[in-house]
Amino acid sequence: MGAWPWVRYKRREEFLEDGELCLLYADGVTEAQDRAGELFRQEMLKRALEGTSRDPEEEAVYRSTMKWRGDAPQSDDITTLAFRRKNP
Repeated sequence: MGAWPWVRYKRREEFLEDGELCLLYADGVTEAQDRAGELFRQEMLKRALEGTSRDPEEEAVYRSTMKWRGDAPQSDDITTLAFRRKNP
């Protein structure tokens, strides 16, 4: 998500059902490159989220991105924010 003063945004509301996850991430996550210049891509992001029952989603995405990147220099920020709805 981004905000620029010169862009007109439409208001939109979304509601999460119990247990649903919302993950926001910067393009630096899916554009992280390994030494060969291959991108992390959305498919790999989805795989990183599979089986994250023990770890917070942000941690799982970060670890997967760093593993993919290896010793290649970081080219952009790797920023995530996740939240899940849990009814009491």
